Amino acid sequence: MTTPPNDPFNQNQPEGQQPGGQPPQYGQQPDFGQTGGQPQYGQQPQAGQPQYGQQPGSDYTQQFGAFNPGQQAAAAAPQPELQPEDRGSFFSALFDFQFSKLVATRVIPVLYMVITIIFTIGAVVALISGVVSSFAMMGDSVGVGLVSLIAVLIFVPLFYLVYLIIARIMLELYLQIFRISQHTARIAENTAK
Repeated sequence: MTTPPNDPFNQNQPEGQQPGGQPPQYGQQPDFGQTGGQPQYGQQPQAGQPQYGQQPGSDYTQQFGAFNPGQQAAAAAPQPELQPEDRGSFFSALFDFQFSKLVATRVIPVLYMVITIIFTIGAVVALISGVVSSFAMMGDSVGVGLVSLIAVLIFVPLFYLVYLIIARIMLELYLQIFRISQHTARIAENTAK
């Protein structure tokens, strides 16, 4: 039984030669008998060459129309813009006993500002008192006072930033929960129309 000359699994061929019997050129991919005009993986088809999975001679774009997500999105019904819940005043929402208006989306940014001010004042007070007590310790022992001063200068700003980041993340989570609720209500209103 003989093997065809283009068989890539031919064990009788000398090593380093292409199936046609010619040695491969430097930088050239070996030809493994790929036929049919299909491009190799990662190469663009040349003009007149069929796309992968397309029958030669058929043009799907003329028969069925080309798929263009941009045209389909433009043809879809216009979506209403999502606007913040600013209907009415803060106090009308605060005294809304049916809870149809949410106050939390308006309160959370103000609450973060208050938390930032309180944490900043606390950090400044802790830093000043730590520095003063470190200098007082230097009267007894310079080494202990110096270590205490370095620890205060490192750990007070570090704890300030960590607590501020935790507060920010928690408030963002709460805000996102309320925004999900608002967006879900808008989706339900639009679906009911």
